[in-house]
Amino acid sequence: MILESAPDIHYTFEIRAEHIDEEMAYLFSQLYCSLQIGLQSIHLPVLEKINRTFHSQEFFDHVLLLHHEQIPYGFDLIYGLPEDSLDGFLESLDFTFSMIPNHIDIFPLSVLPGTEIYDNAESYQLHYSGPDYTVTHTPTFSEADMAQAGRVANSVDRFYNQGKAVTWFDILLTYLDLRPSEFFTLVCNLNPEPSGTDILEYQLLVVEAILQELQISGPWLTIKETIRYFWLSNNVLSSAQDEGPFFGAYTLNPQLQLGTFDSNPLEIVSLLENGIQDFDELTRQVSPCRVYLAVYEADGEIQHYECTLGEYELLEAARSRNEASLFDFMKQPDSPALLTHLEALGLVSYSSSGTKEVVQSI
Repeated sequence: MILESAPDIHYTFEIRAEHIDEEMAYLFSQLYCSLQIGLQSIHLPVLEKINRTFHSQEFFDHVLLLHHEQIPYGFDLIYGLPEDSLDGFLESLDFTFSMIPNHIDIFPLSVLPGTEIYDNAESYQLHYSGPDYTVTHTPTFSEADMAQAGRVANSVDRFYNQGKAVTWFDILLTYLDLRPSEFFTLVCNLNPEPSGTDILEYQLLVVEAILQELQISGPWLTIKETIRYFWLSNNVLSSAQDEGPFFGAYTLNPQLQLGTFDSNPLEIVSLLENGIQDFDELTRQVSPCRVYLAVYEADGEIQHYECTLGEYELLEAARSRNEASLFDFMKQPDSPALLTHLEALGLVSYSSSGTKEVVQSI
């Protein structure tokens, strides 16, 4: 019904993975949607307290159907559940990451009035407070452990969810020989823990600090450029900006992402796709060089273009609306030809025949 009547709306579905079969996975793949799966915990004694069942292999196999259909999906986890502990929560986190989700939402348990967990709170010895009835501690989950779980949850949200790290995080973990729970515990224990509001900067600070903690230095440039490339690529389809013409009737591709690199990220990605996923080996095979890269959507696909310095400066000036730089560029004799070239690539466009006359008149 949705596919026939309203296919262009984005939908978020809450689902039970156990009910997914091949047909349903295929149908979801035809729809503009994302799926959220309430896992909460992988431990049966914990799940029994909230009337849930769980069979790890069955769960994994059903989620794999979604993965094969390339459907965005995420998981919910709860810490502070009866019978759970910090170690149990971290084990659930590792299992969740093994299924390569697009995001993981992690919450402390709320003992909400009118629910069965609320009715049993006293017998479970759940201590909670605040307007949202958040659990502060249980017999198996101390206040300190709840605070640590909260720090892990915040780090996962910022580094993985907001950082859109799904495309490269498992490669980094394999190289570092760390479980996800070990990685995020290291993040929480860094002194000082990296801060700042820019998500990409935060990711780079975190990874650099962990490499220093593990006394790894050689592949830092390769790792950094890999993270920076995927940040651009993953933001192409989610960061469209329509700011109108930058000169005359010329407009930028609204999904354009620009970046300068000290080694060629397209070479790194090509090697990754060919199975070379060890950052030491990648570092040996990729030579340092200055690359000016435009990443954008055109013809329904993500495109890459290695710019000259002049092209990059023009696109950067257009994106930042630097009128002085744009005016100087438009006075150059080769500016009409360069704009025509960028237009053919899909990086810029113009909406009236008078635009080129404006450039020529300058």
